Amino acid sequence: MTELAVDTLVKVVEIGSTVRYRSARAPEERRSAIVAQLAGADVESEHEVTIVASPRDVGLYRLTPRSPLAAALLGHQVGDVVEVVGEQVRAAFVVTGISTPPAVPAEPAGSGGDGVVRVGSLVRVRDGELEEWWRIVPSHEADAMRRCISEETPFARALLGHQVGDEVRTQAPGGRWTVTILGVDSEGVWG
Repeated sequence: MTELAVDTLVKVVEIGSTVRYRSARAPEERRSAIVAQLAGADVESEHEVTIVASPRDVGLYRLTPRSPLAAALLGHQVGDVVEVVGEQVRAAFVVTGISTPPAVPAEPAGSGGDGVVRVGSLVRVRDGELEEWWRIVPSHEADAMRRCISEETPFARALLGHQVGDEVRTQAPGGRWTVTILGVDSEGVWG
């Protein structure tokens, strides 16, 4: 299992957090056994979602606080067991990782002050009110769980060579996407 980078300053799930969790669905009579298993390895699956502020930012693995799952996860810490019981869902979850985008420094460390996006860069972008960060890596290192995208993806290709403050347009599965580059760290770690 790939490890999710966890910001040690983040103690609870909040808007903007990316949350990794294990889940299991079961009839109500098995609920206590399932909850006990969640802390161990006997689980059906592990998932990751990002909690976004605006309904217009909702997408695959991106939920608003109004969704039952996101509402249940908000305020919890790594290791907490959360149950969601509703008309259409009965599930138990254990939070296994929390990650939030790092703060954007005024002058990113290691960028030499130029703020140009290169392979290996950690890039923070804004799309409307939503801010996200991605590391651009060679294809063999790509791992969405760690927010590492291949340099060969249309999004990464669109960002390469641009710098802090640039507005970049690219094609995405849901249509055209325009982002503003807020920060670039060529060493891949915000200072």
